[in-house]
Amino acid sequence: MPGQKILVVDDDPNLVRLVELILRRAQYNVISSTSGEIGIELARDEKPDLVLMDVMLPGMDGFQAVKQIRQIPECANIPIVFLSASDSTESKIRGLRGGGNEYLTKPVKTGELLSRLDTLLRAKPVTVGQTVTVFGSKPGVGTTTLVVNLALALQQTTQKKVLVLDWQRPLGDVAFALGLPETHALESLLSRAQSLDETTLINHAAQYAPDVWVVPGATAYNTAALMTRAALTTIGRAALLKADYVVIDAGAFSSWEEPPLTPRGEGLNLCVLTPEAMAVRRAAQVAEYMRDRDSHFWFMLNHYPAAGPSTPEQIEVLLGAPLQGHILVGEMQRDPRLNPAPPFYQRDPYSDFSQGLERIADHIHKVTA
Repeated sequence: MPGQKILVVDDDPNLVRLVELILRRAQYNVISSTSGEIGIELARDEKPDLVLMDVMLPGMDGFQAVKQIRQIPECANIPIVFLSASDSTESKIRGLRGGGNEYLTKPVKTGELLSRLDTLLRAKPVTVGQTVTVFGSKPGVGTTTLVVNLALALQQTTQKKVLVLDWQRPLGDVAFALGLPETHALESLLSRAQSLDETTLINHAAQYAPDVWVVPGATAYNTAALMTRAALTTIGRAALLKADYVVIDAGAFSSWEEPPLTPRGEGLNLCVLTPEAMAVRRAAQVAEYMRDRDSHFWFMLNHYPAAGPSTPEQIEVLLGAPLQGHILVGEMQRDPRLNPAPPFYQRDPYSDFSQGLERIADHIHKVTA
């Protein structure tokens, strides 16, 4: 918006002069710096309405400078746009998670730059999504059932965009649970993992419902060898640029040599268990594994309304951790159909099961907001 003050930080004096000329012609007031350190001081003293920050700066880089600018109370909520020659998904995610509202790749066209600035100065900030990774304490405890129903409840409760990623190995079950055709979408994405972007990802995802997309899981046993932590990071980063929530079905916790945990600050992890003895025992082993790891980790009890072999109170003692939610599956188990699609949340949104899922979805939204 004309008349507002923009701080430009870039170590290329020629680019700074060009950007200053463009912005002044558009009737913005401009201040500039060629280093991150001076840019921080100008932000503190001048209190600009928006900051254009180069990523690659001598000494302190743009990511570090923005982190310090965000600590200035008057600059905590101003729009910040990263400018970079790199268009890698990793750099984009780092910029958005590090305090940026937008990430533009050089060279930026004049029309695009002015349009983005005008939008940012008028609108709410753009934020990167959050990840919810769901494990089972053991196979057969209802992990996939929770994933597909929770994804739908999360979208309905928050009105946000949700993408489900089936990361079970060796084979995925999400497509079957949703009544979707089996595709080789995951295999195709894994073959492109070195150069994957958000557009390619969404083109391989199936839209299941409004604002709900699904990447079906592995269809062949040998796909498991390609499902590495690095590949998941690449696919997850691309998904987070398109969805507000990425819900990952990671299958049984014990199926991973290195479980693909979501780090604190990027979302949270859920572990599903039932009251039967072996599921509780495995969950207790998971709790011990997680004891010194820096991740939000919640345990969810999946059970019939009637008491199981272990009560919730007994389970919490064994886990040394609270149960963050109870999922009542009795209503679903009475359904005589062999095919679980459509998910029970869609069939009966007013059931105790569905209402409980909405409470869990609301809790997730509040914690990750």
